[in-house]
Amino acid sequence: SFDIALLDVRFQYNDTSYLIAQVLKKKRIPFAYITGYSESELQSWNMPKAFILQKPVTASNLAATITVLSK
Repeated sequence: SFDIALLDVRFQYNDTSYLIAQVLKKKRIPFAYITGYSESELQSWNMPKAFILQKPVTASNLAATITVLSK
């Protein structure tokens, strides 16, 4: 079991983390996308709403995101 999740949006061969995000939403596990894609691009793929951490990720932005998700 885990408390939070950080998801990359797209994987090799154009697969996305859509199904994983759906399960996390259903289980009420906070998560964020780590991506270079914009919020509108994620919406066009019908990705579940979540916090977006834009690439390139800095250590301070990552720490802040983890803090927010952990509350």
